[in-house]
Amino acid sequence: MKKVSLFVGSSTEGLDIAHAIQDQLMHDANVTLWSDSVFDLGKATLEALLDLTQQFDFAVLILTPDDRATIRGTESAVPRDNVVFELGLFMGRLGRERTFVACDRNLSVWNDLAGITLAQFDTSRPDGNVMAALGPACNQIRRTIRRLGPRQAKTSVADFWWPFLCKDSVIVIGHFDLPQFEGSGLIGFGDAMGLVEVQSYCDQAGQPHPPLRDATQLAPGDLGKNLILLGGPDVNRVTDKVIRRIGCTLNFGVDAVVDSLTSAKYRPKRDGRELSQDIGVIIEAANPFDSEKRVLLLFGCFGYGTWAAARFSKTGSFLDALVTSRDVECVLQADVVQASPYAINPILLRHRSTTDPAR
Repeated sequence: MKKVSLFVGSSTEGLDIAHAIQDQLMHDANVTLWSDSVFDLGKATLEALLDLTQQFDFAVLILTPDDRATIRGTESAVPRDNVVFELGLFMGRLGRERTFVACDRNLSVWNDLAGITLAQFDTSRPDGNVMAALGPACNQIRRTIRRLGPRQAKTSVADFWWPFLCKDSVIVIGHFDLPQFEGSGLIGFGDAMGLVEVQSYCDQAGQPHPPLRDATQLAPGDLGKNLILLGGPDVNRVTDKVIRRIGCTLNFGVDAVVDSLTSAKYRPKRDGRELSQDIGVIIEAANPFDSEKRVLLLFGCFGYGTWAAARFSKTGSFLDALVTSRDVECVLQADVVQASPYAINPILLRHRSTTDPAR
């Protein structure tokens, strides 16, 4: 049987316990600790965690009495809040049976964990033998791993994405014409990361990457294919052509996205000279150059918006909110933290077939 994958998360103070669990279960699972460089550079911690929840068959979150908190007038030992947050993420993705709570017996368990099976341990043994203290908890985890085995691989792709992952599709990127720096032009970092997001979704779905084209160097017949367009109308001339032809209800500029139906304006925000929040746009529509094909536009006021749009278009939060998977327009806002889009939230999501006066 295929060896399962197991993620172990803890606070820094609980890392010795995490290592002991890794040693105990190394023959039962491919065990990865949170400290084993699993967080990619350039990704905010939340985004890295969301990716991690899709990569593992099981997770163990270790709750240790790391902090003190006063609850209803009584001071108690409590676990680190970020570990509790990670527990919720993994439990939501993997389910209760595949997410284990390894809990120190000296830690008071609050009502929110009532009914959840805890793999408890006691590190206050007189002999200080951590491996022995963790034995019962690891045996409990081992039995469940052997009973459930690996998760079934998901081979289905959301209906929204199917046209764009088939053989008859093309990714088109734009660029800035700055011949004084580079005669061939420059692609923005955010647009490049948007491309990475799209290609990573192809990898996740087990599909080959669609061919990549520069907007100024399309091959004959490319416009008649299913198109993924990265970059706004100011840098991607194909995006500009498509927007002009589909009767879009949104108007775009570097300083704002304007909803022509409500006159609402969605603007990026700055903290001094630094961009602190960007606006992204997702539009799915019939390809105006061939009505049998589809077009997906992913861009923002700045590059972070493009990156955020590409990332958000793959999430369950977006895909599950769609009543149908076609003729969609979405405006989202994303905080910019350490040069990465973070806390991506939709502020407009609707179906163009019911709102677009051109239809």
